[in-house]
Amino acid sequence: MICHCESQFIGSWQSRLRRTVFYEIASPKLAMTLRHSFNNEVSSRKKLEVLVANVKISDIAQKAQVLPSTIRHYTDLGLVDVTDKTEGGQRLYDEEKTLDVLSKIKHYSSRGYTLSQIKDIFTKGIKKRILIIDDDPDVADLIKTILKDEDWEVRHATDGFEAGRILDEYLPDLITLDLVMPGMDGFKVCQNIKKDPLTKIIKVLSITAYDTPEYKDKIISMGADGYLQKPFTPNELRTKIKEVMG
Repeated sequence: MICHCESQFIGSWQSRLRRTVFYEIASPKLAMTLRHSFNNEVSSRKKLEVLVANVKISDIAQKAQVLPSTIRHYTDLGLVDVTDKTEGGQRLYDEEKTLDVLSKIKHYSSRGYTLSQIKDIFTKGIKKRILIIDDDPDVADLIKTILKDEDWEVRHATDGFEAGRILDEYLPDLITLDLVMPGMDGFKVCQNIKKDPLTKIIKVLSITAYDTPEYKDKIISMGADGYLQKPFTPNELRTKIKEVMG
């Protein structure tokens, strides 16, 4: 929607442009003067738009609900860009871009990434994370081998308790979950993951040798996003992961 002042400006410069074209035919010198004036006004308006888009650190901090010192720290680390400065030397930030970056930092921090790792993500891109929960190391090694060329960062837990400790500091995008394990079984692990607000968004792919309707129905009812029978081929695993991850 165009506001009244913008409408006046548009009408004004369109009228001037028409006059300039006319004078280019009738009086080239006058046309040059008008065109110079027109260009200066357009340039001034663009500068004004930039100043409006750039805001002080206190305004960004209030909208993002973080401390100004946090934004200064992110700026010093190279995570947040300064787009301009006031005459007094205060930093100015592009509001939309900075709020987007702060939101991403918050997201990745909640998933266990350090600020150094987040900086690498911004510059190099992100690897998908997978946690293999299986007491059989051969199965874990097989999954690692199948996914080694697919840009996954892989961690392995041999039981539900070890998985819980890993999830305290490392939030994966996907978990492959064995169902029959010593101690805490896969059903309970899946239930715990899906009940926790911090981990419930993690996709869970159940992988088990016990392929029965009862097991499948039970793990799906616990919140699992997919089910795969052992043994499986590399293509079956890749296809199922793609299906689960959407």
